[in-house]
Amino acid sequence: MVFQDKEELEDLTSRWGTETKEKAEKILNASLSASKDAMKQLMQEGTKTMAASVRLEINEAVAEVVNQTINTRKMATLNIVAASIVLLAVAITLFAFMF
Repeated sequence: MVFQDKEELEDLTSRWGTETKEKAEKILNASLSASKDAMKQLMQEGTKTMAASVRLEINEAVAEVVNQTINTRKMATLNIVAASIVLLAVAITLFAFMF
């Protein structure tokens, strides 16, 4: 009788240990899965934020280049006008010395 009770107790302990181990593995796997999902979501959000930041920097750089190009064209136009005025002044001066 004692031997049978001992066997039953050992059997119950063994089953309880196995069930506990299986439950612990399930909990661990669920935790790992949740952690992976959370990390994946955080990485996606970080990537979106980084992409938006890079896009903003590129847009600002392009805007600056456009502004510099406009300013350069204005200066070139002013230089052409100034050169034309000088050329006209030289022509008038040469015409005045000729007559």
